[in-house]
Amino acid sequence: MEVMRGNNMKSIVDKITKYLTKQNHQNVFTIFLNGYNNNDILVRFDFVKSMSAFKVVWIDLNYIDKKRFEQYINMQIMTKFLANRLIDIVDNINTPSGEEYNDNILGDRVNIYINSKNGMFNYNFDRFLPEKWKFLADLLVIIFSYLPRNMECFLNEMFGKLDNLEDAYNSKKPVKINIKSKSDLKKYFKPVIMDRGKKYFEDGKVLFLDKIDNRYIALVEGSRPYAVIVDQVNDDYVLLWCNCQYKGFCKHVYAVIEAINNGFSRKFYKVRRVNEKSILENITNVSYELSIGVNEKNIILLTNDGELISEPIMSKGKCRFEIIEDDDDLGLSKYFEEMK
Repeated sequence: MEVMRGNNMKSIVDKITKYLTKQNHQNVFTIFLNGYNNNDILVRFDFVKSMSAFKVVWIDLNYIDKKRFEQYINMQIMTKFLANRLIDIVDNINTPSGEEYNDNILGDRVNIYINSKNGMFNYNFDRFLPEKWKFLADLLVIIFSYLPRNMECFLNEMFGKLDNLEDAYNSKKPVKINIKSKSDLKKYFKPVIMDRGKKYFEDGKVLFLDKIDNRYIALVEGSRPYAVIVDQVNDDYVLLWCNCQYKGFCKHVYAVIEAINNGFSRKFYKVRRVNEKSILENITNVSYELSIGVNEKNIILLTNDGELISEPIMSKGKCRFEIIEDDDDLGLSKYFEEMK
């Protein structure tokens, strides 16, 4: 299992393997989700000689006590019908081992190790099961039917290429891109999306664009205001996110990229609750909230999931917010003074 991250991870897997071998487990195949959506999940399909039965074994390697690791091993006996179906799939495999990685994808590795009557096979890929290995699809479906329901999201994503949903999944993850490079942008944005996004920017629909650390946060006017994040995760990878319903890289994100590349900037107001903790502050280290202004007696805030909410400025004769950053004209400060 050399592909696993770090010596600690490998040592845990080695301990698990030795423990299961002592428990009369013979491994038929292993699936390792390596950093898949930041999860490390080990799944095994084993034959247990002492019971003459097949078992599905799974371990969440992110939440395991090394000293009592056996308490974190989950097992379930598989029905003979499905077990025989899996054995039939395994014994008919003759496609050579291989790797298929995409440099544009960050993390989300899948490693499959199979002990077939035809020999040992290893198939390693990132995020999406390649079409050339779709013979593994039934194997994955059967094994995931025995795993906790919340792991179905991994299976659905692995089938992204087969379902033509690559853009839908990639648009939620960091991608390798230089946002100043038209050739890079063309890898992810359709020409019609680029044209519409450019027009959105030219028509002034990028309402706010604020750079906070390595992250641009924006609000774009569409059928309603949409929040956009352009987050430089590292030197090569950027997260491009929008809370619209489009399944892929959308015109709102492209409009923001146009705005960034043209030097546009309009900062959000930044406010902090007085003697209150915001939801955002509870889950992050940010001690303020972003606002787009006021509406009558309410302040309009941008939530952590990109929605706009309206909250009263005053409560029992006292102002609920203090201003961390105002505009150049101190418009928000003047409004608060009038409210007081």
